[in-house]
Amino acid sequence: MQIFFEKLEFLRKNKKISIQELCSKIGISRGTYWRCKKGVTNLSETNIFQIASELNVEVSEISDLAKRTSYTGSQISAAAEIWNNLATENIKMYDKHISEIINELKSLNTSLKNKMLFISGLMNTSDIAFYAKDFRQKYVIANLAFLNNLSLSSDYTIFNKTDDAFFNRTESRYNTEQDRKVINTRQPIISVEQYIPGTKKRKWGMISKIPIIDSDDKVIGLVAIMTDITEKKKVENINEIMAESINSLNASLIIQDFETKKILFANDKTIDIFGYEKEKFMSWTNEERIARTVYEKDRSIFLSESYLDKNHSEKKNFEFRVVKPDNQVRWLKVYYSFFDYFDRIWQVSIYRDVTEEKNQKEVNEILKLNIDFFSQGIAIRDFETFKTLYENDAYEQIFSYKASAIKSQNDFVNSGKWKMTDDVKTKILQAFNSKKKQTKLTYKVTTPDGKTKYILDQLYIKKIFGRLCYCLVSTDITFSMQEIKKIKYDIAMKLKNKNISNDIISEATGIDIM
Repeated sequence: MQIFFEKLEFLRKNKKISIQELCSKIGISRGTYWRCKKGVTNLSETNIFQIASELNVEVSEISDLAKRTSYTGSQISAAAEIWNNLATENIKMYDKHISEIINELKSLNTSLKNKMLFISGLMNTSDIAFYAKDFRQKYVIANLAFLNNLSLSSDYTIFNKTDDAFFNRTESRYNTEQDRKVINTRQPIISVEQYIPGTKKRKWGMISKIPIIDSDDKVIGLVAIMTDITEKKKVENINEIMAESINSLNASLIIQDFETKKILFANDKTIDIFGYEKEKFMSWTNEERIARTVYEKDRSIFLSESYLDKNHSEKKNFEFRVVKPDNQVRWLKVYYSFFDYFDRIWQVSIYRDVTEEKNQKEVNEILKLNIDFFSQGIAIRDFETFKTLYENDAYEQIFSYKASAIKSQNDFVNSGKWKMTDDVKTKILQAFNSKKKQTKLTYKVTTPDGKTKYILDQLYIKKIFGRLCYCLVSTDITFSMQEIKKIKYDIAMKLKNKNISNDIISEATGIDIM
């Protein structure tokens, strides 16, 4: 068998098909293609016919393979010998389609030609691929579905060929060995799931292989039946993924009949959420489940009009408490909705354990309440973006504006709300940029109405919930500073009355007395 690579390359380039694309379409590697071109190895007949099909030319244009022909008389006779031996007790039980062929072969008394025409027609109307081999593992006959899987046309001659003509080396070796085992051991292979050999895109098949035994109790060949179950396999895989996903949910998923309250499905997380084995939990009546699991004061929720209202357009949720077998009380939040299916109403409920969230929420509310009572202004900002994450009520009272109104560090010192001296601005920006874990800074500012305020800022840089933040605690110390100034003034006046010089008084108190 010779391939005319020069002609093949000319046609390929003319069709603008790359070697990679051609190899991909016929299911071989570029390395295999080049080895064949160098004469190191050979392509199978199937591959050659596939190449001819992709280039839309006759196979004789690119190889020394002849145009496909119909069965000869001797081929039909050989095939008939195999098929007339199919009607044995060993195989009647296996495939309905094969059984129909066997029964027709037994009952037909017309000519051999008419028999083969009937067999061929019956074979080629099925989408189940099958073939027959003799004891030497030479192909005798195959149906159209088998040829289609190999991208071969209906007039391709398979008679007297071996697996090497159809499959790549690995698939050919595996199929031949599998068929040899059936022939040698007389043991059929029934409904084994494996890849169908020779398909470009790997297809899953349900494979059965049955030995053919003649009247002298000799194995004279086998019949192989290959049913494409690729789509079924995909659905199974999707179902497995869905089931795994549902069971890995950090929530209990329950589907129950709305009228009877009988549970149709519950995922594995239900065990953790309610504390009972799933089968036991599902076997209880609705009243038993409520009585055994729901906190006594919360049971009335499940009898309320709101819960029993099956308004399909609205999803609902509420919180309630459950008591686990160890008497531990946990808060659950349930989300539920209804849908119609086969003239019945089903309720889908998702239960989440929110005990920690609820406890944390209560702690946060208490903390926030206390922080809002602080006289200090508190603002927490993201370290990178300067975005305000939290501010209490006192902040606005101190600064006369909300922390969220300030978008950057420069905005903080140039907001126009305050009058700051340049040295104060510099100190504040240095404090923000120093990245010190704690900075304390006192400065004086002038409010828009002309009043002077003294501010004590304590700046902390901390990680809060995994984010680096500025925590600014600001205290209005104006009153304290005024009191100190008044005390210093009184001391200065007393020193003045004792005839202490103004220079000494100024140096001691910081007060200039004229």
